[in-house]
Amino acid sequence: STLGQGTTMTVQIPAEVADAPLPVADLPPAARSLKGLSILAADDNATNRMLMEILLQKVGCEVVMVDDGQAAVDLAAAQSFDLILMDISMPKMDGLEALRLIRDAETTAEKPHTPILAVTANAMRHQVDEYLSHGFDGHVAKPIQRDDLYQKIADAVRPG
Repeated sequence: STLGQGTTMTVQIPAEVADAPLPVADLPPAARSLKGLSILAADDNATNRMLMEILLQKVGCEVVMVDDGQAAVDLAAAQSFDLILMDISMPKMDGLEALRLIRDAETTAEKPHTPILAVTANAMRHQVDEYLSHGFDGHVAKPIQRDDLYQKIADAVRPG
């Protein structure tokens, strides 16, 4: 390479791509009830979006991914979702503002309440309590843990 110009490399690894959902027996109990849910997930980090999409598709969820809060607000106004996963820190519009606008739109249009989970590394008790006080229905801590994600979604869409 040339100094200051960088290098481009390509790595090819022979591997099979698994598109099928996980067998029910391999799923944690909470994940078994998520098949068919429509989920909107907003996160500005491409790796986080990829991870969430893979985890959710593996259990049969229909997932729409966006990279900022404004896109989440726009999509939530245009179509209904069973649940929304909302990152807190995003450019253009953060998760708190997006939540407020989605809740305002639900009230104005007399639409049913959509469960919205805050997805953030801010996981101290006082931070989680603050998100809940703003109107989030729950909290998923980053880095995302598969079983925790499935359980929090199940709790939000099927409370009690």
